Amino acid sequence: MDPGSRRSLGFLPEVFAFDRFSTGRTLLRRFDALSGQGLHGREQRVEVALQAVDLESAAENRVGSYSKGMTQRIGLAQALLGDPEILILDEPMSGMDPSTRLAVRDILIGRRERGKTTLFSTHILTDVEAVADSVLILDRGRVVAEGALDTFGSEAVGSTIVFQDETADRFDSFLLEMAVKREPIAGSSGLQRIIVADPMAQDRILANLAGNGAHIVSVSRARPSLETVFLRVTSRGEVE
Repeated sequence: MDPGSRRSLGFLPEVFAFDRFSTGRTLLRRFDALSGQGLHGREQRVEVALQAVDLESAAENRVGSYSKGMTQRIGLAQALLGDPEILILDEPMSGMDPSTRLAVRDILIGRRERGKTTLFSTHILTDVEAVADSVLILDRGRVVAEGALDTFGSEAVGSTIVFQDETADRFDSFLLEMAVKREPIAGSSGLQRIIVADPMAQDRILANLAGNGAHIVSVSRARPSLETVFLRVTSRGEVE
């Protein structure tokens, strides 16, 4: 294989180890050189990678002094060197605190919005739902499901109705029997959310809400969570 074919590829495995005595900046310079990039522009590429993972202030510290989260970030920085067209990551947010996980999510979303490709494997399904636009599920080495995230688990689980009603107890009691869930929306004034189990009942519920003075804000199809789909297609939801 032509080594040049990998210059547009960034990679970070789940388990890795770097020279503990190198500083973060020196480490990235070394990886930039190993990638075949020329000396021209190296310092800028290193600085951009450090900024992307918020490690500029620790760039002159030895890697051996980094916390687990910082070590994960310097690993991601080396994978981001040169802004590769294709980025491959294995459990990229493992061991990260919530704020660092959010920052990494923003990096991956930013790449997606710029037309870059990121392929990552993870068991943290909320991260997938936050950043991915397509999903592939493996079970014991077999592909058991794949598709676009917004249509994943295509079977409907009902409808979600958001409505405004400051006196929410006045609609008919049968609504409660037909709803999977009814809850106020936090931080709003009088907004409520109902998830309807039976899509066929949607029109009746909407008519009842409107007839009792509620303002319908939105109606949307409710889809199963990625976790629900994963458990179904891998049969992990069943007791063995």
